[in-house]
Amino acid sequence: MRFRHYIIRLNRYLKTYGIFKTTRHLFAYLKSDIIQNKYIIFFSELTEAADELDRLPENITIEPRKSINELSSAELERLSSYWIAEIIKDDLTERYKRDNATLWLLKYNNEIAAFIWTTTKLLESDRFFPYGQRDIYLFDAGTFPEYRGRHYQPVLMKHIQKKLKEAGFTRCFIYVRELNGAMLRSISRSGWKKFGTARKFHLCGYDVVIWSDMANAK
Repeated sequence: MRFRHYIIRLNRYLKTYGIFKTTRHLFAYLKSDIIQNKYIIFFSELTEAADELDRLPENITIEPRKSINELSSAELERLSSYWIAEIIKDDLTERYKRDNATLWLLKYNNEIAAFIWTTTKLLESDRFFPYGQRDIYLFDAGTFPEYRGRHYQPVLMKHIQKKLKEAGFTRCFIYVRELNGAMLRSISRSGWKKFGTARKFHLCGYDVVIWSDMANAK
């Protein structure tokens, strides 16, 4: 199924951008994934989050969705325009199989503008080190193109951190590729601390993690 998803994504990119840009995109992806696969790992001490939620900006609401059945048909259609309609239900089903998985939707005038996932169980391929029972992770953040530049991701992250504190979690982690400047800028506005920088490789059936620093590891 995963291979089929890759083919669908590649075909969509090819139809949209043509062979030249698609080839360049593939080389850039391989370079990033194999040669420059360095991640900066950030964490937030949820015990330090404010007890009261800040007032959200005007016309903004943030809504959690804890299962695919909680998503309305309008929300699924909107998310399909960001992901790919042919595989969105497969992707959502896979993510909701993870422990405590929640999709957080930031809406502007009731239209989804940004989103991010949380879970207490990452895939083994995404894990860098052992975690505590009350740790939780943010992953797969996205902002729709027409809403970029409005700094909605920091608003969403701060709101989620306070909600996670209320739920009894103690630390929240997020991994960001070193080359992902947009997400790094969002992180800088959200009060995260740097945990460390690492690369991860899968060799001969084993995951190998190489740390270049562990700034706040405890």
